[in-house]
Amino acid sequence: MPDTQPAEAPAPNLVQPIAVVPGSHFETVAAVAIASNLAAAHADLDTEPWKAWLSRAFTKTVRRISKTADARFIAELSAADPASHSFAVGGAVAYAFAPMAYEDFPKRLRNLQVSGLDVERARAGFGVAAPAASGAAQTGQPQMLVSRDVAMTTGKTAAQVAHALMVWLIQLRANDRDAFLAWREHPHLAVCMGDLDELSADPAHTITIVDSGLTEIAPKTATVRMNRWQ
Repeated sequence: MPDTQPAEAPAPNLVQPIAVVPGSHFETVAAVAIASNLAAAHADLDTEPWKAWLSRAFTKTVRRISKTADARFIAELSAADPASHSFAVGGAVAYAFAPMAYEDFPKRLRNLQVSGLDVERARAGFGVAAPAASGAAQTGQPQMLVSRDVAMTTGKTAAQVAHALMVWLIQLRANDRDAFLAWREHPHLAVCMGDLDELSADPAHTITIVDSGLTEIAPKTATVRMNRWQ
């Protein structure tokens, strides 16, 4: 799988829905990224809908939960769906589902707000870690560097970090099964803002996400970089 997000159009109509009760900016980003990847980590990626979704530009939609009744509904929806996974970081709680066509979204999920999911940053460069419990993967904590030069909402940032984490985990799954299973058991992530040039752009050492430009930012914009192995 390439390190950059594929430039081809997404698999027809397939998108991974993620709903989140936001906390701080980076709490929200981390919760969304981990929930998204827990859903994938527990799935057989060689079966549908995952296989078709991952074969091209894998699209996610991050939607804001702002009402108590909606939060209760989404939590119950996630709990009843074996393919769904949730994760909390600080005040943020995210619920991720398997990729599906927009028309198959449950109505209440489809009606959640997409635009405007943006949380004020505490200060430039501030980050958050979602710590692992005892027995976490020995590969170390994934370190995500979000470009400070690219203006992105919290929702867009969360999707980009989730893309990077997914590339890392797919490679970990193929190369170090024990470490992958350990991360899946005790998921963890650190994310902060900075200059992407702080990390080498050499694909042998880092993973860089280059956005396909469908929303918010121009095509072929580098948004997130992380070390390939910790």
